Amino acid sequence: MSQGQTGAEQRLVTPGMVIGPSAGKRAGSGIVTAEESMIATQLGWLRELNNTVSIDPINAAYMPRSGDLVVATVAEVRNNLWFMNINGAFQGLLPMSLAPWKVEFGAARQHMDVGNVVLARVQEVDECHNVVLTMKGVGLRRLNQGTVESIPVQHIDRVRGDSNALLQRMREACDCR
Repeated sequence: MSQGQTGAEQRLVTPGMVIGPSAGKRAGSGIVTAEESMIATQLGWLRELNNTVSIDPINAAYMPRSGDLVVATVAEVRNNLWFMNINGAFQGLLPMSLAPWKVEFGAARQHMDVGNVVLARVQEVDECHNVVLTMKGVGLRRLNQGTVESIPVQHIDRVRGDSNALLQRMREACDCR
């Protein structure tokens, strides 16, 4: 196992692989229990932390939750809303009523066009995975300069590092937020 035990070797598991007995351990993400055994449901690295066995997937998709802060790119513009790429399995919708500007019907393209980048918050995600974004809030805005780097969701914990140390060093080196 990794990260939970010192000196342990990382173990790559495949879907359907029996990991071991489930006695005394809890199944985390990517693990199911069947007949007193733990079975992997994803391809990834096995991790045990605080008696919970889980899998860090090699490849994963971002699944948005209400309240998440996202950097989104305008993918399509309609009369009264913007379709936003949030680098996940589903696009986000930004209706003109949740934009920080007074937008007249049919004038959405005058405020944001395809390719513009914004900092937005996920307002809600329904059972059909429709993602509604908002730009009404402190700090939510259009990003006019800089570069956006895409980081796979499964690598975010590695980029943060221990107590955000790596992220802090990157911010200082790049003079960014």
